Amino acid sequence: NKNVKFLHVKGKAIYDLKGEVEKIVGTVVDITDRKVLELELKESKEGYEALVENLPEGVVIYTKDQILYGNLGAYKIANVDPKQTSKVKYTIFDFVLPKYKQEIERKIKLILSGKSLGAVEMKLITTNGKVIDIEARSNVIIYKGKKAIQAIFSEITYRKQVEKSLRESERQLSTLITNL
Repeated sequence: NKNVKFLHVKGKAIYDLKGEVEKIVGTVVDITDRKVLELELKESKEGYEALVENLPEGVVIYTKDQILYGNLGAYKIANVDPKQTSKVKYTIFDFVLPKYKQEIERKIKLILSGKSLGAVEMKLITTNGKVIDIEARSNVIIYKGKKAIQAIFSEITYRKQVEKSLRESERQLSTLITNL
């Protein structure tokens, strides 16, 4: 029926008294189902990795000492050249304003202890020195056999500016009404 089959074949030659091969004995096992599942799993994994890699949100996996993984969205938000990540080993604290370092260390301990913090807003500093606002959600994962933190974050600088403008407009309106 022209179907492709994957086989695991193992054999051994049996020799006669003259040292010539008399027969070959062995086993043949059809491993087609296993191979098909392996190929489907590989395709699924590659699809998932492509999806995560190309998200506009930032995805990072890190320990206190090192960022282990960052997707293209994270690099773009933090203004990191992806080519530099093989040369420069970043930590999460390379992007935290010094005045927030203790607070972030406290939050990391809470996350590593299993506490869920929900969405957290904070300021980061990009590699070009620009301070931005982000909203992040973090949780503990096992990454390459080690405990790490996965954070998914979005830049919300524009939203924060709009909220500030709205509050200022409301304040001005309230002042105007009070004066009237």
